[in-house]
Amino acid sequence: MMENNEKNIIIGVAYGYDFDKIKYFIDSLVLLKYSGKVVVVGNKNMIIPVEYLNIIDLEIVYDDRFKKDLIDRGINKVLSSKLLRPFTKRILLYLFNNNKSLFYKSFIYIYHVVIARFAFYHEFFYKNIYKDIFITDIRDVFFQKNIFEKYEKGVHVFNEQELLTISQCPWNSTWIRDEFGVNELNKIGKESIFCVGTIRMDYLNSLKFLDNYIINMLNSKGPMNIYGPDTAIFNYMIHNKLIENVIEHSNGDTVLTVTHETFDLISINNNCIKYREYFPSVIHQYDRHDALNKYVHQLF
Repeated sequence: MMENNEKNIIIGVAYGYDFDKIKYFIDSLVLLKYSGKVVVVGNKNMIIPVEYLNIIDLEIVYDDRFKKDLIDRGINKVLSSKLLRPFTKRILLYLFNNNKSLFYKSFIYIYHVVIARFAFYHEFFYKNIYKDIFITDIRDVFFQKNIFEKYEKGVHVFNEQELLTISQCPWNSTWIRDEFGVNELNKIGKESIFCVGTIRMDYLNSLKFLDNYIINMLNSKGPMNIYGPDTAIFNYMIHNKLIENVIEHSNGDTVLTVTHETFDLISINNNCIKYREYFPSVIHQYDRHDALNKYVHQLF
């Protein structure tokens, strides 16, 4: 049964963490008096302290499909092997089109959590209607403004590295090559890098995006049980114009993703983090910057 909500929602996966690991994320929303819904996917270690229950609409979703022991990881390694990978992906694509319940269970079981989370989002938003959506990493994110201010319908994607192209980044170039081959890397290698860990969407565009994202993931040829392919698929879709109603943002205009290359452009004045001329709503990867990390710990 589908649940219809008029609220905005911020949602992410923090499986395996306790509440202390997401405390700054939640505290920043409390400080802003955020009135929407927050959903965090976690395990039984994550317990909401009682003092938060009446000040923010926070729900921890306990989903054991993300739990993987050594045997599970061994099975995943076999299913993701170069020999079996094409067959595994064909089966998953068949399930996606014919048996969603089994698809969600299988996809989350086989894929690395950073990719598996998109199957969870797909299932969640086909069951729950919200106004506007912010899909986000959690452990290294905090908010200094409302992410839904001045909202325009579409899929908002946020540049994470304007100083390096895909080809210049050893990680991103490898992920694109592994998923789509050398020709695709040569085609989009001069393009900038967008962050798959922060995406803002209205509800209807979120369904189209998540459908498209999963199909492109299953049609790619790279590994399934490692970190990285989630970013490759995202940038492949952006630079091949495969995302309907996409709206591209410069790093820092709404979401700032902190990298070593951006350190000298960040300033902290009067309890305000600025990047170039921007006052970002969201700071991502703040713990990579010593002064930012210290500031966040002192703030809360």
